[in-house]
Amino acid sequence: MTRYNIFIFTTFLFISSLSAATLTFTDSVPLQTTNFNALLNISKFDPSLGTLNSVKITLLGNIEGDVRLESLDAQPSTITWELKAELKLLKPDTSTILIDIPLVSGSFNAAAFDGTIDFGGLSGMTLDDLTGTKTESITYTTPADKLLFIGVGSLSLSLNAKGMSTASGAGNLLTQFNVAAGASLEVIYDYNPIEQNPVPEPMNLLLLSLGLLALGFKMRK
Repeated sequence: MTRYNIFIFTTFLFISSLSAATLTFTDSVPLQTTNFNALLNISKFDPSLGTLNSVKITLLGNIEGDVRLESLDAQPSTITWELKAELKLLKPDTSTILIDIPLVSGSFNAAAFDGTIDFGGLSGMTLDDLTGTKTESITYTTPADKLLFIGVGSLSLSLNAKGMSTASGAGNLLTQFNVAAGASLEVIYDYNPIEQNPVPEPMNLLLLSLGLLALGFKMRK
């Protein structure tokens, strides 16, 4: 094989190696009162499509809820609060993939207890229809991590949602939290497809043309 033929052959290899593709699968769990367990289902990567390079997993967690606080202290106090939930995405063997904690937080200056437990007035507070979101992601590139996602059919991942709301600041404090949580899962497979008839791109066509011109010039000589 001459060096010109080698150049053309290498150009074809270069063209074939450039192609890459992605597949995206999603699933979601609607808002519901914590604590709960749910399943998120996504399709596995079919190895007949090509070689899997990486798996990117993104979990978008969201919460919605209410906060009610009442200070029973005899002195004014500053109360801080967090409405939040822990969303834990698990593999079938229960090992953790991602932990997402969406939250809403704030504070208020409570006066001395006004004598009425109504989560209002000067010593109490009520906040309704609070919302919060948080996104966490991870990318798997090692063969051991990718193996779980390779195959035919679907893969079920568990979602554990636990309420974790807190408040502090008063020595005598009544709290009431109502929180619902939900989540959306996105899994992106980045892979090199098996190409039966690769189509050259414009730049690759230019390289191929240069190779053919060089070969033609050599044959004319």
